Amino acid sequence: MKLFKKKEHKPGSVGEVLAIALPLIINGSAYTIMQFSDRWFLAKHSEVAINASMPSAVLSFTMLSIITFVVQYSSTFVAQNFGAGRKENCVYSAVQGMWLAVLGLPIYLLMIPFGEMLIHKFNYGPELMNAFKIYFRWMMLSGVFVGLNFALGGYFTGQNRLKPNVIAQVIGCVANIVLDYIFIFGKCGIPEYWTGIRGAAVATVMSTTIPCIIQFVWMLRDKLVRELGWREVFKFRPAAFKSLLRFGAPSGFQMFFDNGCFSVFLLMVATLPAVQAVASNVAFSLNNLAFSPLLSFGHATSIVVAQHKGAGNDKIAKKSGWSGLRLGLFYMMIMFVVFVIFPRTLMSLFMPLDCEFTLEELVGIGRQLMLIMAIWGIFDTANIIFIGSLKGVGDTKFVMAILLIFAWAFWMPGEVLIFHYNLGIVWCWIWMAVYIAVLGIIFMVRWHNEKWKDIQLIQH
Repeated sequence: MKLFKKKEHKPGSVGEVLAIALPLIINGSAYTIMQFSDRWFLAKHSEVAINASMPSAVLSFTMLSIITFVVQYSSTFVAQNFGAGRKENCVYSAVQGMWLAVLGLPIYLLMIPFGEMLIHKFNYGPELMNAFKIYFRWMMLSGVFVGLNFALGGYFTGQNRLKPNVIAQVIGCVANIVLDYIFIFGKCGIPEYWTGIRGAAVATVMSTTIPCIIQFVWMLRDKLVRELGWREVFKFRPAAFKSLLRFGAPSGFQMFFDNGCFSVFLLMVATLPAVQAVASNVAFSLNNLAFSPLLSFGHATSIVVAQHKGAGNDKIAKKSGWSGLRLGLFYMMIMFVVFVIFPRTLMSLFMPLDCEFTLEELVGIGRQLMLIMAIWGIFDTANIIFIGSLKGVGDTKFVMAILLIFAWAFWMPGEVLIFHYNLGIVWCWIWMAVYIAVLGIIFMVRWHNEKWKDIQLIQH
C-alpha cells in the first residue's frame, strides 16, 4: 500500500508530519466511527439510550485515563528512543506500558462504585439512572484493553511503523459496527436482556479486544522481539517502569482532571430539558467525528517532535510543532464551513424516534451549538497540536498544571453559575469556547518560549 511506503521529507516540515498523520487519520477515524455507530444506533433505539451513553462514556473514559494515559505515554519513550537509534529500548518501553495496563485492572474495578456515587448525585429518573450504570460498568471493564491498545499501538507508531496499528483498528471498527447492529437491536437470536444500551456496551468491549490481539501477534512476530527472546522482552524493568510513571503520571492526571470537568459538565447537561440535552450530546458526537483527523495531526506532531528531541535536534523539534499547527488549521477551516452550512443535515442524523420534541426544535438549538463549535475549533487546534508537542518533549508537568488550574478554577465555576441561573445550553457552550481559547493561547506561548528545551526524557 502506497500509504505506508516511506518517503524522505525535510526534517520538521509539513510533509514529514503529514506522512505520519495520514495513516493515523485512518486509525483515529476507525475509533471515532466506533463511537459514532454506538450513538447513531442508540439514537434509533431510544431517547434514554442516547442521553445515557455520552455522559457515562465520558465518565468512564475520565476514570480510566488516570492510568491509560500513563500507558499511552510509553509511545513517547518509544519515539525518543527511536530518534536516538536505540531500538531495543523501544521494545522495553512499550512492554512497561503493557505491564501498567494489565496491573491497572484491579484499580478500574475499585473505581466503579465511586463513579456510580457521582451519577447518583444528579438524581436522574430510574430508567436513565439504570442506563447510565449499565454502560458505565462495561466501559470500566474495557479499561485493560484500552491500555493495551495504547501500548501496542505506541510501539509501532513511535517507530513510524503505522501499518499494524491502522489495520488492527480498522478491523476493530468494522467488527464494532456489525456487533452494534446485532446487539442493540437483538438480531441473530440475541436475548432482549443483551439489547439496547447493554448491547452497545458489550459490542464496544468485544471490538476493543480485537485490535489488541492483532497487534500483540504482530509484535510477537517482530524480528527484533524474536532476536531478543520473549523472556527478555517481557521482563518487568523497575527503572524503565519508574521513568514511565515519572513523566507519564502528569499526563494521566491531566487527562483525569480535564476530562473530570467535562464529565461533570455532561452530567449537568443531562438534567436540562430533553431537547437541550439531546442537542448538546448530538453536537458533541459530531464534534468527535469531525475532530478525529485533528487529533491524528496532534498525535503525528507529538511523534515527530519526540523523535527529533530524542535525536537531540531541538530546533527541528520546534519547527515540527509549528508544521503540525499549519496542517491542523488548514483542516479546521474546512470543518468550519461544514458546521456552518450543514447543521440541519448533520443534526437530523441523530434525531431520536421516541422523543418529545420536533426536528425543528432540535436544529434550532443545534445550529447555534455548531456555530460555537466551529469557532472554538480554531483555538482547539492550537490546544491539540501544542499539548501533543509539549508531551513529545516531556513537558507534561506544565500541561497538567495549566489544565488542572483552568479547568477547575476557571471553566467549571463559570458553568456552575450558568446552570444555577438557568441561562441554557447555548451560554454553557459559549463559556466553554472562552475556556478553550484561553488554553490555546497559553500552550502556543509555552511552545514559542522554549522553556521545554532543558527537559531530558532519555539520557544521551
